[in-house]
This record gives sequence, structure tokens and C-alpha cells, in this order.
Amino acid sequence: MIINKRKINIIAIILVVLVIGIPSIIYLSGLNTSFQKVVLDRINVGDITSLYIIKDSSNGDIKDAVVTDKEVIKKIMNEFTNVKFKKSDSITSLNDNYTIRIRVKEESRFMITIWSNTDITIFDKEAKYSAYNYKVTSKFDYESLDKYLKKLLD
Repeated sequence: MIINKRKINIIAIILVVLVIGIPSIIYLSGLNTSFQKVVLDRINVGDITSLYIIKDSSNGDIKDAVVTDKEVIKKIMNEFTNVKFKKSDSITSLNDNYTIRIRVKEESRFMITIWSNTDITIFDKEAKYSAYNYKVTSKFDYESLDKYLKKLLD
């Protein structure tokens, strides 16, 4: 059976598309994620025993508070529920920031640093590759969260 040149070229093109295209799609889809996938799918919000919140201002002023009230914890976590983001190599804003340390069943589990309304770093103590920077790609009501956290810290 003889295969003509045209069929060989078509097969070669299909193979190139498969070899390059499929891994590229998998890689690019892995860049886009959500707070739900990164944090909330890995813990039960009801199992969170405390949030340690730190406000680090660019002028050196640091405020902190420990939150143990389940309703307040739930409200803070709900602020992030629909936030979507993509992995990023860098953070563009290193001014004022909030760090929220999540303790689950008295064990430290996640550390979330909110650099701005567009930049978040999440550290997962139990993940193989534990810390990633993210750019927010969806609506994120940073101002509302900022106001609520400031009230908790005062």
C-alpha cells in the first residue's frame, strides 16, 4: 500500500497540532483558576478555627487581630468566593497589604496576602508547590473588604 505525499503531509500537520496544541491548552487552562479551586475546595469553611489578620502599611505601621467568630470568618471567606484569577510571575503593588492566615482545626493551613485589588499571593502549607502569585481577573470588591478588615483591626 502506497501512501501519497499529500496524506503524509496531512498526517504530519495533525501530529504537530496534537503534540503542540494539547499541552499548550492544558498549560494555559492551568493558569486560570479561582479562589474556590485554590482554597475553598481544599478546606471546609466551618472547620476554620481562626483567621489571623495583619495589615502592613507602607509607612511601617502594622496592625493585627485574631478572628474566631464563625460568622465573621464566613463573611470574610465569602468576600473571595467568586474571585477568579490567573497565575502570575510578579506582584505589581507592594505598598499596603493584608495577610490573612487561616487556621483549620488549630493547624496553620493557608496564608493569603492581598497586595491590591489585582494582586494576591496564596501559600498552601499542604501543597507540593505551595506559593503562587495571582492576578485577579474577575470582579473583586477590594474596597468593601478593605473597609471591613480595617473595622476589625481598629
